[in-house]
Amino acid sequence: MENFGDYHDLYLKTDVLLLVNVFINYTIMCLIIPQFKHIYGTGWSYIIDDLNYTQAKAFGLVLNEMDATKNWENHLINVFKSCYVHFKRKIYEKRYDDILANDMLALLTATSEVEINNLFNKIETKKPALEWATFYQQKWVIASLNKCISKIDNETWITTPDITIVQNLYT
Repeated sequence: MENFGDYHDLYLKTDVLLLVNVFINYTIMCLIIPQFKHIYGTGWSYIIDDLNYTQAKAFGLVLNEMDATKNWENHLINVFKSCYVHFKRKIYEKRYDDILANDMLALLTATSEVEINNLFNKIETKKPALEWATFYQQKWVIASLNKCISKIDNETWITTPDITIVQNLYT
């Protein structure tokens, strides 16, 4: 390894392999292949995790292997929910001004796609948040944070926690 980029690439590959191992171990231990409700009509309704692009894409690609009728992003819209604690922490760590931070946090509770688009329009006008808004406007990303965009059914969305088990240990 010659530079930071090499370490970063190794980390990303390791991250993906860990996710794949979760499914392999589940299959070995339970003697069944994991099933997801949006594909099979039965099984897991959602997966909650930190919003890590590499992990999310790897998960979406695994789902695409199970059901090739949807691309990896559309699979995530149906089943992926982001950890709110992690999302909020990232906003606070960047130390955006209060108005901008409040607009970003309002994305979690917006009640319509129009309201979400209006919030993104406001956020994009602030130079330090343009890159942030570009990432979070991706359909699968905002769907993981807001139930009016997600295709996870409302009852499941409302009754699932907003944090991962690991995040729960630190809150």
